[in-house]
Amino acid sequence: MGRGTWGRLFKDPAEQIQGEYPSHSLPMQFILLQDGEYGLYLAAHDPEAWYKTFAIQTGVEFRVTTRVNDMGVPGNDWTSPYPFALGIYKGSWLEGCKKYRAWVTRNAPWTSKGLLAQRKDVPAHVQNVCAWLLASGAPGDVTPQVKQFASEIGVPVGVHWYNWHEIPFDTFYPNYFPTKPGFPEAVKELVASGVTVMPYINSRLWDTANENFQLAKPAASKNEKGEVTIEEYGSGAKLAAMCPTQPLWQEKVAEIIRGLGNDCGVNAVYLDQIASAPPRVCFDATHGHALGSGPWWVGGYRALLTPIKQWATTEGRSIALTSENNAEPYMDNIDAHLIWTPRSDDEIPMITAVYSGYTLYYASNRAFAYGDVSYCLCQARDFVWGTQLGWDGAEILAPEHKEKLEFLKRLARLRAKALDYFVRGELVEVLAFTNEIPSLSGTWNTPNGDGPVTLPAVHGARWTSPDGSAAIAIANADTVAHEATFPWTATARRVERIGADGNQALPGVAKDAATYTIEVPARDGILLIIR
Repeated sequence: MGRGTWGRLFKDPAEQIQGEYPSHSLPMQFILLQDGEYGLYLAAHDPEAWYKTFAIQTGVEFRVTTRVNDMGVPGNDWTSPYPFALGIYKGSWLEGCKKYRAWVTRNAPWTSKGLLAQRKDVPAHVQNVCAWLLASGAPGDVTPQVKQFASEIGVPVGVHWYNWHEIPFDTFYPNYFPTKPGFPEAVKELVASGVTVMPYINSRLWDTANENFQLAKPAASKNEKGEVTIEEYGSGAKLAAMCPTQPLWQEKVAEIIRGLGNDCGVNAVYLDQIASAPPRVCFDATHGHALGSGPWWVGGYRALLTPIKQWATTEGRSIALTSENNAEPYMDNIDAHLIWTPRSDDEIPMITAVYSGYTLYYASNRAFAYGDVSYCLCQARDFVWGTQLGWDGAEILAPEHKEKLEFLKRLARLRAKALDYFVRGELVEVLAFTNEIPSLSGTWNTPNGDGPVTLPAVHGARWTSPDGSAAIAIANADTVAHEATFPWTATARRVERIGADGNQALPGVAKDAATYTIEVPARDGILLIIR
């Protein structure tokens, strides 16, 4: 099930599993049931991205629930606005994902701009980022951290900058200006050095305690009683969920981004919650959309983002737009998705199986606090699955975390040599090694809280690039080297080995070879390029 960060493989679950689409809990509108070498494909082929829930309990039922258009209107009739697809396939969950990829890349508006290799509106600098630093606070604290991180990693990096503004976090939104003193100067210095500098803004909420909320109130989402929809977080502020269809809110978000670009010189902006939070209902009849729910929520954000996206990437500007989590229908205007949510050892890379080559994903956190083995195990797996790594805080620069930083550095430098695969290519296989690979155990922050994980020490995947070549990406989280053997299906007989430190031509492969074996150094990764 495409759930949370990557997607999860539930093995005979007793409980009901469900998720809301589009949101972090169900970023894509399909699920797969696997029984040995056959699978059942269950998908909503809905290019408008209506709100829906998927729920399944094995041996009991499967259902998809969609909110009615013009909810509560007397005499309102309703039929399903989209077709539902059901099919059987032979193969693993990966084949099921490719069925969805085949539909979505031909029919959905969020893939209509084509592959990253063809697009001109996704800035090159955000495509090239290989590791991220999470930072917060004043320029005097953040700037030295970013400079040190960039120097250590040695390939393009990004900084996700929180609390760059004077207002406290999660209060007084959207009154972000003025900035902390020195912020524009620090941004321009870091951008000039090649860093992607991405400040945080929230793109859903307005603080109801603000004096200017009375002007904004007509554009807020309303419940069936006509009351403003309120959300509360750690700050305790009562924050109104704004309706994305409303010009007032659309212009306010655009105004903030223009200010960050024109006055502060940023080359990326993080728009919190768009691809994470599910659509809210809105019953304000003055808004011009169907009452309650409908495709207008996603459509409203497309109307909000499209002119911002055009402004951000024309007339010499190169400003990337990113958002929280990975709900699919925003990716025509959102360049990269923060997959920060808990990791688990039952995950499978459904999102890159479907969307590799079309959009970007970043973050490989959730293991930093639990020792080097836990951290390296998470990095190794996330690396071969295709994410831009990192998104830990400046603590990673401390001497006691030098082993973590070294592994992150080596994988980031290897990714920099494989952007034709990880950015512009496609994930086509998760390797199942045929020799015995030892397991490693650690602790991650999982969907069930902090808990144990056990995974193989070595992880691998096969990617293709637009030029038709293939790359086998392998990473070893262990402190000792391991051989990795995998089925050899390539027609090419010449292989090039690429490491973080250099390239090496390898001996030819016998014509009748059924497998290939390579030694993967301790706490390192390699690429095997097959042309």
